[in-house]
Amino acid sequence: MWRRMIWRLVMPVGIVAIVAGALWMAFTFRDPALLKKSQDLQADLNSLLQKNEQLSREIAALENENQRLREDPEASLYYVRTEAGMLRPGETLYQFVEVAEEAPRAENRDARAKPKSPETRDDAAADGGT
Repeated sequence: MWRRMIWRLVMPVGIVAIVAGALWMAFTFRDPALLKKSQDLQADLNSLLQKNEQLSREIAALENENQRLREDPEASLYYVRTEAGMLRPGETLYQFVEVAEEAPRAENRDARAKPKSPETRDDAAADGGT
């Protein structure tokens, strides 16, 4: 009698579990495109989680910098002058730009290597030194 009751309870649950497992396997492994899509979605999820971690670190760093700039007047003055380019009234900003010298061309190198003859020097002086 107990066996019949247990059998009546276990049998439907077992059948449902087997059918559910079979359906899951049929839908998951039957279509390779579905499996590929699942793997792609998992890779996208991992990528987004990494980007989220990176952005969280950047936010924390910016919050620390914000706190430092609010509390330290020297730090805020340094930031305003260097990053924002602001000046005090009456100040003048001088910027020095280095100009890169071009490499000498082949024909210019030959002309520099040979000293000019006296006739050529006189012709240059007559032209105004150009």
